[in-house]
Amino acid sequence: MRVLFDQATPVPIRPYLKGHEVRTAAQQGWDRLNGELLVAAETGGFDVLLTTDKNMRYQQNLAGRKIAVVVLGLQQWPSLQPHVLLVVKAVNAAVPVATQKSTYRWSREATVPKTEVKILPTKRSGFRQKAPAGKGRALTPSRRRK
Repeated sequence: MRVLFDQATPVPIRPYLKGHEVRTAAQQGWDRLNGELLVAAETGGFDVLLTTDKNMRYQQNLAGRKIAVVVLGLQQWPSLQPHVLLVVKAVNAAVPVATQKSTYRWSREATVPKTEVKILPTKRSGFRQKAPAGKGRALTPSRRRK
């Protein structure tokens, strides 16, 4: 799978994405593209866009896109590093927005499509994955407080 890192995506994630071809927007010469990045990525043959832009779904029309979008809730590598395996799972499971069939809630703050996974750890309780509305209890991984 070809993965494109948006401008602020932490590059140290790259070695964890084994089996994927990973490029950055800067490597592609697309670091100055704002609204056109999704179009350029699709025409460039990328399968997944990994970004930290939490507002992308409000700024862009994602309907009918051939590229999957994975949104990270953190930009800083030290904060994101303990959760890097969740990022890898999200990239491996990513499907284009046009083919998704359901939405899930990930994190405490927002309902996001399956292809947009927010990872928002908190100091008190770590991350939390909420079940879809009306689908049972929320799942919280057991984790010791520091």
